[in-house]
Amino acid sequence: MANVSGLAKIVRDYMWEGYDKAGSAFVPAVNKVAADVAVIRGFPAHAGSVRKALNRLVKDNYLVYDPAARPAGYRWNAVAGKPSGYQPTAQVAAIAKQKGTAKVPEARGRLRGMLKDHLDEVTGIRVLSEQVQDVPDARKPRKTVKRASGETYVMRDLYGRPDVEALQQLRDENIFALLYGPPGTGKTALVEAAFPGLHTIAGDENTSTDNFAGQWYPTDVQGKWFWVDGPMTKAMKNGEVLFVDDITLIDSLVLAVMYPAMDGRGEIILKDHIVRDADGNLGPERVKIQPGFYVIGAHNPGARGAYLPEALASRFRTHIRVESDLELAASLGVPQNMRKLVKALLVDRDNGDLELWIPQLREMLTFRDISQQWGETAAAANLLGLAPAGPDRDKVNEKLRVIFRKDIPLLELGGQLGDHS
Repeated sequence: MANVSGLAKIVRDYMWEGYDKAGSAFVPAVNKVAADVAVIRGFPAHAGSVRKALNRLVKDNYLVYDPAARPAGYRWNAVAGKPSGYQPTAQVAAIAKQKGTAKVPEARGRLRGMLKDHLDEVTGIRVLSEQVQDVPDARKPRKTVKRASGETYVMRDLYGRPDVEALQQLRDENIFALLYGPPGTGKTALVEAAFPGLHTIAGDENTSTDNFAGQWYPTDVQGKWFWVDGPMTKAMKNGEVLFVDDITLIDSLVLAVMYPAMDGRGEIILKDHIVRDADGNLGPERVKIQPGFYVIGAHNPGARGAYLPEALASRFRTHIRVESDLELAASLGVPQNMRKLVKALLVDRDNGDLELWIPQLREMLTFRDISQQWGETAAAANLLGLAPAGPDRDKVNEKLRVIFRKDIPLLELGGQLGDHS
C-alpha cells in the first residue's frame, strides 16, 4: 500500500489503533469520535481536507466507505492489516518513557488529544474557542428606568456614569449629542429612557422643512386653513427635547432649518406662518428658544445614502458610539450560542474585517424569541436569512456551522403537508 502523510496518516493510524483494540466494534466508536469533533458532518466549509484524507485512505484500501456507518461513513478495512509506518505505538512508548511510570492508557489518551487538537484546527473549533473565551454571562442589572412605552431600559456605562444620567447632564449644559452606530443597538431606547415626552422626527429622504417647523392644514370650511407647529417648534416653545432619528438620511438643505435653533441666534423664523406681532403688524412668526430646549440626533453611518454635513456635525458637540452589549444581552435571556456568534464576529471585525455585518441587540432578541418557540436551530436559520447576502452571510454561516456543529440551512418552507386527519 502507498505511504501517506499529514492528516491522512493521523486519521489512518488513529482508526487502526481503534480497530486493533476493538475489532469490528470500532465502527460505532469511530462514528462517535467523528460526531464529537465533527470531522465529516456539520463542517462542510472546513471538512474538505478531512474528507480528502479519508478518500485518499479509501483509494489506498485502508478504509472502506460504509453507508450504514453513521455519521462518519467509513470503517477500517480488515484485510489491510497493520498499516506500514504506523506511528502511535512508537509515540506511546516515547511518551511513557518521558513520564517514567506513566501508564500506556494515559499516553494513548494524549495521542487522542493530539488528533482532536489537529482536527479542531481543521474544522475551525480551535479558532472559535479562542474568539469566544471571554463571552460575558448574565448578571442582575444595577440600574434600570421605565420608558414611556412601559418597557424597562437597562442603563449602561458611559465613561463612569449611567448613560441616561449622562445625557441628562449634557442637556443641563446645553451640549447637543449625536448617537451613532449600527441599527438595533438601542439608540432610540436610550433617548426615550433619558427624555420622557420628547418630540421625535423619523428622518428619511422625504423629510421636509415642514416636518420640522410646521405647516398649514385645510379645515372643513372651504378656503379656511389652520397652522400646526412641527416637533422642533413645539420643543423650542415648551423648552423640551427634540430627537431626530436617522438624521443623516435627511437632505442637508432641509437640515439647515435646525441651524438657528442650535447656535447662538436662539430663535427661528417661520416664514410660512404669518401672524400679528404685539404692535399689530403682520409678519413671519419668530419663535424664541425657551430654557430646557435640547436637540439629540441618532444615525447609522453605514446606511445607504447617509451623509453628515460638517455644519450639522459641528453643532453636535458630543458624538457617542452605541453598540450592543453582550452582558446586557445575556441578562435579557439571549442564548449563549447567539452571544458566541456575535463575539466571534466582533473579533473578526477588530482584526481588520471592518465592514463585516454583526447582529445587534435587535437581532439577538429576535434569536431569543424564536428559540423559545421553535428552538435554537430555527433561530439560527432565521438569523442567517437576516445577514446580507454575499461574504457577510458566508462568514455568519461559517461561524454557525462551528457553533452548532452542523450545517444551518436558510429558514424556508418545505413541501406540502399531507392530510393526517
